[in-house]
Amino acid sequence: MDSSLRASERLTRTVILPGNAAGRLDAVLSRLLPDVSRRRLKAAFREGRIRIEGRRVRGSDPARPGVPVTLVGLSETGTPV
Repeated sequence: MDSSLRASERLTRTVILPGNAAGRLDAVLSRLLPDVSRRRLKAAFREGRIRIEGRRVRGSDPARPGVPVTLVGLSETGTPV
């Protein structure tokens, strides 16, 4: 891994959306990640740190079951690194 990347850019977390995922992506992630506050999720969406297939997504985008969602720069406790 490139050592010039900041720690927050190296820390990634991937979540596979469950088969019953429906509705807005931000609402589904909020339910799946109780350790991450809605405020942190909103900021992560705004900053482009939540991605699907490498692309930035919006909280208002529909959740698609079985899709891997990558969160960049959020620790296990939801605090930024």
